[in-house]
Amino acid sequence: HIAIAHAPDGPQADSVFALKSELAELLVEARRNEDAARLLLELARHPEAAAERAALQARAAIELIRSGHVDEGFGHARASLRALGVKVSKRRASVLPIIAWHRLRLAVRGQGFRLRPASEVPARLLERIDWCQDLGVVLPMVDTMKGFQVHNQGLLSALEAGEPARLSRGLAMEAGFRMAIAGGRDPRGRVRRILDTARMLALASSDERSIGTVDILEGSTRWSAGDWAGCVALTERGVERLQRRCRGASWEVNFGMTHLLDAVSWLGQMKKHLALVTAELAHARARGDLYAQTIYTVRDLPTARLVEDRVAEAQACSEALTGWVNRGFQVEHMADLYQQVDVDLYRGDGAHAFARIEAAWRELSRHQLMSLAPFRVEMTSLLGRALLGALAASPSEKVRASLIKRLVRVAARLRRERPSVRRDVFGAVVLAGAELASGRREAGLEALAQGVEAASKSGMRLHEAVMRYWLGHAAGEVGTGRCEEALAWMRSEGFVRPERYVHVLGPGLASLSPSTSRP
Repeated sequence: HIAIAHAPDGPQADSVFALKSELAELLVEARRNEDAARLLLELARHPEAAAERAALQARAAIELIRSGHVDEGFGHARASLRALGVKVSKRRASVLPIIAWHRLRLAVRGQGFRLRPASEVPARLLERIDWCQDLGVVLPMVDTMKGFQVHNQGLLSALEAGEPARLSRGLAMEAGFRMAIAGGRDPRGRVRRILDTARMLALASSDERSIGTVDILEGSTRWSAGDWAGCVALTERGVERLQRRCRGASWEVNFGMTHLLDAVSWLGQMKKHLALVTAELAHARARGDLYAQTIYTVRDLPTARLVEDRVAEAQACSEALTGWVNRGFQVEHMADLYQQVDVDLYRGDGAHAFARIEAAWRELSRHQLMSLAPFRVEMTSLLGRALLGALAASPSEKVRASLIKRLVRVAARLRRERPSVRRDVFGAVVLAGAELASGRREAGLEALAQGVEAASKSGMRLHEAVMRYWLGHAAGEVGTGRCEEALAWMRSEGFVRPERYVHVLGPGLASLSPSTSRP
């Protein structure tokens, strides 16, 4: 900055251009992607840049997308994508047919490849792969189906090229998408074999970015499967490698951190969760990363604030979306919806929680966010919890009857989902509530007991504690010790008012249980 500020005008202008080009590279290395993008766009307008204007604009587009300015980045990227034959549909209706076409091509072609060094692969093909892989990591965190659309094209090209580093990343992304679409199931071991091949190629290439990316994407498959401890171990390792040894890997790091934070939260490690969220938000603000600031604020910070009983601050986290500059109802909006329903339930406003999610349900479905089983099960369970909260708050028998019918339908929908950690743990309270509301007390308590077993098996200590609390509550005086034990564990993880938080993960169960002596 100092050298640029004091550089002379006139004949030395080319030296200023060179200095700014070097500064842009340093900004990328520092993960200050938006600053790098703005400087690259400035350089593209420079008279010295006539021959490389398109390349500079393309670089700027990628850095804008990486920093969370997805719509603006695509505006600058369209010419490059069109020239490379990469199709990114603007219309939701055409996304699924394009995905189906490319999946058919992949199925017919198979995943065979012939390894070649990058020097033997046409530069245009490598550029196409790089674009698809950059977008393929970014887009799933904003628009999952468009991300899958771009990934398919990149994988076809990576298989054709056979360049080890790029092929390893493409196969690792394939494993991540397959596991998410299958709801965390891999009965024939196909995802495992793809990951093994991806890791072998990454290690053979000695490419640090590829090795770290494979770790993170394997972590994402563990996230899909509900293996939270496995997700934490792999994503921590991948994130550390990328942060220490790679430049320009900001989005891969963000991708890993979002899965890591999710897994830590589901494990009930709330002190660790708070420390990670606080640190990542500070880093994101320092480098001007719009995406990281937005997603950590709307998806992770509200939980941390509820643990601390700072309800107004948890509610205010939603305001971060006012600075989100991309169009449509995206993953960020879904995350905000999830957290703000939890805030409503913590406040004891079940009616508002239900009204909030009911108003957004059509948008969730319309933007295809419910196509992925992990999202669908989480959001359907959230709808069930909101219904339980509304049911507890309603004095009208007519309204209660209507809510119970809706709750029973939601419970039936969860039962139709394939068995998974999410269904068995997140859905347990909904299934129990539906049984209790229908007058089947023993069946309701059995559903809670099964939820406790599933939570214990998967290491989900917070959900386990909350369900143990409600089982103790239903037992009356005999269950007092179980209730206190659950609350004591929650306090050990930093909960200021655990007796209030149990109504977030188990809303309405106090009013549905015969025992009403506790809050």
